[in-house]
Amino acid sequence: LPALLRVFAEETEARLARLAARPPLPAVEAEAHGLAAAAGTFGCAALAALASRIEAAAAAGREAEAEALLAELPPLARRSLAAIGAAGEGS
Repeated sequence: LPALLRVFAEETEARLARLAARPPLPAVEAEAHGLAAAAGTFGCAALAALASRIEAAAAAGREAEAEALLAELPPLARRSLAAIGAAGEGS
């Protein structure tokens, strides 16, 4: 389990970095989809829900909504990683 948590933390940090680069909406949708699935697997319900909302906004072409939700993502992701004991594992 610690190795899986490490991989989840590393992948989450990589996704955050890619999303911070403001990719086009199809890329946002794909990254958010992957994050939602992974977060759900590890029991990070709030993170999975936010990622699903970002995915839906991106899929619908609602760029302003997606950007607003993306602003909430980094702090929630880091709190979620800390809560499951994976914070800083990828660093």
